[in-house]
Amino acid sequence: MIMLPHKNNLFLGDRIATWMFYMSDVPAGGRTVFPRIGAGIAPEAGAAVFWYNLRRVHSHTNMEDKLI
Repeated sequence: MIMLPHKNNLFLGDRIATWMFYMSDVPAGGRTVFPRIGAGIAPEAGAAVFWYNLRRVHSHTNMEDKLI
């Protein structure tokens, strides 16, 4: 965790989620790859990809969800 005293003691921690927009098409090659789940996304103008960056732990089972 990072504390920024010059910003009224703002605390910055782990990113909860990511939302990534593709602004243009790619004529050849290029993908956003998620190796843990064996998936890849080819960029397409106007499309977006969303994923969670943190693992959620279920309090009643103490088990984690499988996230990217």
